[in-house]
Amino acid sequence: MAEQTVERQPGESKDVSFEVVPQEARNYLVEVNGLISTFTAIAPPPEFVVSNLRISPTSGTLGETLHIIFDITNVGAPGRSFVQLTVERPSYTGSVKRYFTLDAGETATWTENYTLTEVGTYIATVNGLSATFTCTKAPPAEFVISNVSISPSSGLLGEEATLSFKITNTGGERGDWIVTLTFDVVGGEIAWRDWLERGTLDPGLSETRDVPLVFREAGTWTIRVNDHVVTYIAT
Repeated sequence: MAEQTVERQPGESKDVSFEVVPQEARNYLVEVNGLISTFTAIAPPPEFVVSNLRISPTSGTLGETLHIIFDITNVGAPGRSFVQLTVERPSYTGSVKRYFTLDAGETATWTENYTLTEVGTYIATVNGLSATFTCTKAPPAEFVISNVSISPSSGLLGEEATLSFKITNTGGERGDWIVTLTFDVVGGEIAWRDWLERGTLDPGLSETRDVPLVFREAGTWTIRVNDHVVTYIAT
């Protein structure tokens, strides 16, 4: 309880003030010499400050997912509030709210996964802090042949041999591949038509293809797998 001594002359009025610091958020009742009034103390709101906004990685191709990362610090009172995340891409701007509950002085890190849907420059903005990232078109599918072999490398007529090769998609998109196999034997009377092997590969993946062969004519055979060459001796 607070008290003040006030001296007044007859008929004199004087304003008297008391300073009160509420210790909790609630309604308070004030009584002064029988006069009653009330006031309400409201908890101070949290106040979030965003910092260290970064994009990882800063560029990608269509369909890839990038990460929008930022730190949030509560410089106000403990509580729950939100930050506004906006991403502007070439044809559309989208915005979302992300809510956090933080103690006073507490810092949290948030990662927002974002999938690239069109080629161009993007701008990510979080509570006024901005960073840019880009999307490019993935390079087309490109196929590389390796590990070409035939086993065994010689044999009797009518025996089976296995031609093997590995094909890898070194490009950036899924694609269909075609490999041409050609066969020649020195002085041979049998003409083998070209042989096509086909398949589909996602970027970065490989496939090993085994092709069974039976030779019906004696001689040294030259087998080409696109530009790769192996030989087989049939006796």
